[in-house]
Amino acid sequence: MSLIDELTGIAPLLNQRSMDADAGLSYDVMSDALIWSDELPDLTTIPLRKLWCLRPVFRYRTSLIQEQPDERFLDFWNAGRALFPDWPGFAPDRREPGVDLQAKLERFKADAGCW
Repeated sequence: MSLIDELTGIAPLLNQRSMDADAGLSYDVMSDALIWSDELPDLTTIPLRKLWCLRPVFRYRTSLIQEQPDERFLDFWNAGRALFPDWPGFAPDRREPGVDLQAKLERFKADAGCW
């Protein structure tokens, strides 16, 4: 099964997510990406491994924040935008470059001992 197939499988769950003004921000070392807590479905309803297909989407979005779009992941980003357009992860304030998000990313990476 391809990652796009896996994204297709979880799309209904992601489209049901809604923005939470109090969503927490975390860092995924495996994808080198920022993730907000309201972007993932309740992990009691789906195994965590089913969500790994989101890593390329998270990585591409973070590369946008860094003002260095990583074209290797653009197809996954575009597939996600088509499959789950209502997902909070596509909100403009979560993908546009900004000093605040860039600084938070660098702090997460430093805390994780990355780069």
